[in-house]
Amino acid sequence: MAFATSAFFGAKTGVPAKKSTCSLRMTLTRVDTDITVNESGNLKSFPADSGVDLRRNLLENGVDVYTFGQKLRNCGGNGSCGLCRVKVTAGLENTNDRTPKEDFLLNKVGADVNIRLACRTMIDGPVSIETKPEI
Repeated sequence: MAFATSAFFGAKTGVPAKKSTCSLRMTLTRVDTDITVNESGNLKSFPADSGVDLRRNLLENGVDVYTFGQKLRNCGGNGSCGLCRVKVTAGLENTNDRTPKEDFLLNKVGADVNIRLACRTMIDGPVSIETKPEI
């Protein structure tokens, strides 16, 4: 008979082990919103996942966030490089406020208030964005 063990101490608890149906992955839910993307003149719209940053939503839906050179030197969504810039053309009120780090990186390059880092932007309503904006 197998016994459940404590994950921290490795001690047997005396309770027969049951196969867990729990997953450690976060369950994503669709919010009632769409992201509309203007990628070099091509418009694309898709539903958004709540609890996921804009960068991940874009990449999972086949939207290219980076230029060729940026693909080689981006930070992978850690918010330290400032390369995943997008321009929010509509729905800025449906995004979170800029984080201090995001504010620092964007002010350093002289970006307008509607330029955001996709890796630090969470949405809670419909937004329209433009990828690879000119600054």
